[in-house]
Amino acid sequence: MTLDEYSLSQKIRKAREMRNYTQSYMAQELEISTRAYSKLESGETRLSVKRLYQIAELLEVSVFELLLLDKADLRAHRLKSKPINSESTSQNGILELKALLEKLLENEA
Repeated sequence: MTLDEYSLSQKIRKAREMRNYTQSYMAQELEISTRAYSKLESGETRLSVKRLYQIAELLEVSVFELLLLDKADLRAHRLKSKPINSESTSQNGILELKALLEKLLENEA
């Protein structure tokens, strides 16, 4: 597991907790076992692009927010789909997003 994957799984966990959703609830909504969801959230299982979009939709955030926001940003946004500030959408952030999406797409192949 890379640092990026760990960070993403931690953001997903934090977003889930802020919504007061259980892992069981997430698993049920995603039509997978609780154990399978737990492995996604812990980084033991790699997220597919499709699954990442499903999780983001369930948590009512954009994939972009999950990939780029840090924990403080998630708290500040209260997980509402709002435009993120320009600092978060800097050129470096966009390049990081592109690189992470390319990694996820490579894993799909």
